[in-house]
Amino acid sequence: MISTDGFSSLAKEELLAFLSLSPTICLRFNGKTIDKITLACSKVKDFLGFNEEELYQIDFKTLIHPQDLKKAEQSFLLAKNRKKTITDPFRLKKKNGEYIWIQANIILREDDSLFSVFVDVSPSVEDKFELSKLTAFFESYKIALDESSIVSKSDLAGKITYGNRKFEEITGYTASEYIGKPHNLNRHPDTPKKVFKEMWETIKAKKIWKGILKNRKKDGSPYWVNMTILPILDEDGEIVEYIGVRHDITTIIKQQQTIEKQAFTHYLTSLPNRQKLLKDLKEDPPFALAIVDIEKFGQINNLYGNANGDKILIRLALEMKNRVKSLKGFTLYHLNADEYAITANSLVKKDDFELNIKNLVNEIDRFEVNFGNAYLTLNLSSGVSFEKPSELVQTANMALKHAREIRENIFVYCSDLNRYKEYENNIHWNFKIHTALLKDKIVPFFQPIVDSKTLKPVKHEALVRLIDGDKIYSPFFFLDIAKQTKQYKQITKTMIKKSIEAIEDLCCNVSLNLSIDDIFDTSTREFLIETIKAKGVGKHIILEILESEGIDNFKEINSFICEARELGCEIAIDDFGSGYSNFAYLIELNPDYIKIDGSMIKNITVDENTQIVVRTIVGFAKKIGIKTVAEFVKDRETFELIRDIGIDYAQGYYFSEPLPKISQNSF
Repeated sequence: MISTDGFSSLAKEELLAFLSLSPTICLRFNGKTIDKITLACSKVKDFLGFNEEELYQIDFKTLIHPQDLKKAEQSFLLAKNRKKTITDPFRLKKKNGEYIWIQANIILREDDSLFSVFVDVSPSVEDKFELSKLTAFFESYKIALDESSIVSKSDLAGKITYGNRKFEEITGYTASEYIGKPHNLNRHPDTPKKVFKEMWETIKAKKIWKGILKNRKKDGSPYWVNMTILPILDEDGEIVEYIGVRHDITTIIKQQQTIEKQAFTHYLTSLPNRQKLLKDLKEDPPFALAIVDIEKFGQINNLYGNANGDKILIRLALEMKNRVKSLKGFTLYHLNADEYAITANSLVKKDDFELNIKNLVNEIDRFEVNFGNAYLTLNLSSGVSFEKPSELVQTANMALKHAREIRENIFVYCSDLNRYKEYENNIHWNFKIHTALLKDKIVPFFQPIVDSKTLKPVKHEALVRLIDGDKIYSPFFFLDIAKQTKQYKQITKTMIKKSIEAIEDLCCNVSLNLSIDDIFDTSTREFLIETIKAKGVGKHIILEILESEGIDNFKEINSFICEARELGCEIAIDDFGSGYSNFAYLIELNPDYIKIDGSMIKNITVDENTQIVVRTIVGFAKKIGIKTVAEFVKDRETFELIRDIGIDYAQGYYFSEPLPKISQNSF
């Protein structure tokens, strides 16, 4: 018998209960780790095949199956830290080399040593074969999971009970440092508390929680994970523990941050650019906007050259930045070559904003710039608007235009400014669109997309055009009006019908543009799917999803993508690298192609930062098997550079303008 001295009354009762099971073996360990066996019961010979003398010479760790060793060590450590009985299964090796499953019941003695009772839970002989197959399956699954994922387990209070090798590698903590500690051990302060509140509400409701978290390593450095937490239930449906499976996406997040920084920064002055202004207008709308412009800057460029023109823009940006930084609540942007913008938040008063913009423009107006032996002064104009966020840019531009017309440095937009002309223009284009639809003058033009290696056109993009007599209008002139006058849906259906007719005639591959609104609109979506089914041309269609407005409902988008792929269609993400595009879209949507935004390709030969961003996009796309397309390839220099970067396909006026018929010629 084993003496129960050294145990609390509760531990004695537990111990006696364990000893009543058969067969059993009791072991006591020294110190904090599994070491030599110092005490064993008389049934050890029948249980493992060793006599007592042999058993006392063995390092107990050598009897534990290698795949179970870490788990066993953590169980003993947990029993010591938590001061309670821990029950866990693992495998022990008998003297003949055979492994048997045992249940370890580990108890902390009052003298701080550990005592364990093992119960044989090996299956009956007839079940062993099936169990071995099941064990092999789960072992393979566990190995695969451990190799590819960061895994940890926690108890109902959120305290860590297990962490795999990758968990230790990424956090920097060892088992002795994290076992028994709460998971907020590596919580990053940047992650909002509401995220964890939502997480706990979800998993306590016995549901799976998924999300992206920013965590903190032991050394304080951040890392990001794509995390899934599963509540583990017992046979009664009650939660017994939680398991967290993570994938390290730090590289992806950092690449995304790099791209976002480049996408929202003007390459010349490093000020926030137009894309950043548009983003801020949507996410954190300003109270006021002023657009400041250099008068006749094109003449300066023509007279002194673009290089000197750039120096002027940089100098002006620095002067404006020095003045704006002292104005609380003001933000400076560099929109286009000679155009800047200044916004103010709601804490700034209307009169103060107008006065500060007037002072800034007057101070810089007639500002003298010199380079080499050349001296010149700059004349500035500014348009100011206090309209609602969605109209700020448009109305500030109207005010700027009026300031130039009346030869004033600054003009504040008023409600009747050019409003009549705007209404007149809307009525004019509403009638034009209506007439074009009635007369079947909404047509697709086709621009070839060529293979960068062979220079052969492998597909064509269908681009909408409006024909009015001998004039051909691009969507720039009429698409926004079509949306406002409820004619956009009919234009989309016309384009789908005529583009698919062209595919039938020539049996060629064609890209069709779809906005998020097209996909969410039931009638447009059904018309597209049914037309593709009826004509059987799915394998010739690439659906280009325009995501510049941002994607919120990935579930519905993915449902549409699955439906389209079942018909043989391929999927492309258009205008990638600008607007709201990011790597999360690629992970969520898994497209076949990404089309790199034309504004980046246009500057790629002169802007080193743009090259870096494009190379990052292409490198990431290649790693996950997505083909890349460069739009707006305007000349040979641009094409040779994008081909050197490794972009798979090219499109632009260097090869061909959009044509009313599909051309199959090589270039």
